[in-house]
Amino acid sequence: MYRKLSVSMLFAAAILMINVVSCSKSDDDNGTPTPPPVTPPPPASACPGTPGPLFLAVKTLIENRCASCHNNSQRSGGANFSDTCNIITLKTRIKVRAVDEKTMPQSGALSQADQNKITDWINAGGLKTN
Repeated sequence: MYRKLSVSMLFAAAILMINVVSCSKSDDDNGTPTPPPVTPPPPASACPGTPGPLFLAVKTLIENRCASCHNNSQRSGGANFSDTCNIITLKTRIKVRAVDEKTMPQSGALSQADQNKITDWINAGGLKTN
């Protein structure tokens, strides 16, 4: 009785392991790893309009103080500020790190005047047209 039960359990465990191994493989048929998905850039309509003065001040600040680490090639922390839409999308993260926590940029905290540029832009709506 116990031998039948042990053989049945062993057989079930083997089938389960085969399923797990065959379903967890991420390589294609020729052994080449599957590349990570590419996130397409947002459509041009995602950040429409003519840039306003508050946004331009923030964009210039980010280009001068942040884009050396957060760009198309580095993307430190997953952030790419070389794209206007990304600045708008990540405005809350920018404010938290640069104004609230003062942990960015790594070269040293922003001046109070520069922090005010970010805060004023976000308080005005944080849009490209602000």
